[in-house]
Amino acid sequence: MLTQWDAWGRRVDRIELTAAWQEGAQLTTRHAVLASGHEDHEHARLEEFARVYLYHVASEFYTCPLAMTDGAALLMAMQYSFKAMGHWRNEREANLLDGGAPFYGTYECADGKWLALGPIEPPFHDLLVAKLGLPADAFADRWNPSSWPRLRQRLADTLCTRTRGAWCELLEGTDACVAPVLDMDEAPRHPHNVARQTFVEHAGVVQPAPAPRFSRTTPEIQRPPAQPGEHGDEILSGWGFSAGEIEALKASGAV
Repeated sequence: MLTQWDAWGRRVDRIELTAAWQEGAQLTTRHAVLASGHEDHEHARLEEFARVYLYHVASEFYTCPLAMTDGAALLMAMQYSFKAMGHWRNEREANLLDGGAPFYGTYECADGKWLALGPIEPPFHDLLVAKLGLPADAFADRWNPSSWPRLRQRLADTLCTRTRGAWCELLEGTDACVAPVLDMDEAPRHPHNVARQTFVEHAGVVQPAPAPRFSRTTPEIQRPPAQPGEHGDEILSGWGFSAGEIEALKASGAV
């Protein structure tokens, strides 16, 4: 990389090597590129391929441009496969997983709170229908989209007769695939999240705990959110400014 100017506008014309190039030999050893075993997950080979090229001695010839839109598109892979098979339409709430199917959505309860349902597989759906006290034959055509509005209304009329807590007491712990829709105050207090320590309070702020949490190296929040200007010296020093230059910037009011 050619650096023509320094931070103060002085012409330097300096050729610099990337940190990865300078540490190529150490990186390949540190990350076990030459002795990487085959992990047991669907992206294992891709991970190994990327690791080899990322830490290759000629890694400066390779780039990996990233974009959030790439990740968002990848999340839609299943929906695009459904569409290719004729099982997904562009209309909103007309499909299996977008609120169209009556057995995959949310319903309001008697107290104004909401319940989420997701019993797609027949055994789970049959159990839900039985727990709700509804006749099984009324849902015999549940896979027919033309029946979805009628079945959704049937479920809505039933679920609005009790509070969310009453339905949870009846259905939680079963395979009916039902869960309460919790707000941001309720979620940290839910017994499951309490047992797993999913949320923590740090510096008076309730927030999600770091994850994943390994048994021997549990991650912890190190400090509260930074205040404006708190790490200014540290950042400027990391950018290459000397102590004198930092003081000069402060004196001039630039920082």
